[in-house]
Amino acid sequence: MNSSPRKSRAEKLASILTAEFSAKVRETLGKLPASTATATRCELYYSLGEEMKEMASAFDSYKKADPPREWINLLHRAKRELRSIDHWFFAKDPDNPSDFVLVSEPYNLTMEDFEELTRFCDEEDLEYYVEGFSVHFPAHTFRITIRYKPTRQTIESILTPSPVEVSIRH
Repeated sequence: MNSSPRKSRAEKLASILTAEFSAKVRETLGKLPASTATATRCELYYSLGEEMKEMASAFDSYKKADPPREWINLLHRAKRELRSIDHWFFAKDPDNPSDFVLVSEPYNLTMEDFEELTRFCDEEDLEYYVEGFSVHFPAHTFRITIRYKPTRQTIESILTPSPVEVSIRH
């Protein structure tokens, strides 16, 4: 009788990806010059970063898409005013596929940069979310997702039941 627990689908996928990544690391190391004096840590770092970028893209829930004109205009203003817009793209909102999001993947931001982003979003009725996952350069960039705030009317229509007409007979 086999006493080892069965691997879940996620564990199997993780094993496959780990094996694939290990193979990519060996392949990348094989491409570097034989002399360790000429092979810099940066060459290895950026080579592996490119491999990680491909793998991260496979897991990304955001798929690039062409936005409506209002988003293009918003992007032009944001790029003029904000340092936080770096390595950007537009995507369909995975939570609401009829809407778009602006995704930016900067390397770093200061407190003042976040304050500017917050001010900009408040002025444009936007909200943003920051997460550690990114595709541009995994483990070196982070992701900011910018979307329009749900309107008050939309929230109220979700929370308020439709009125029902009742007629009372005497």
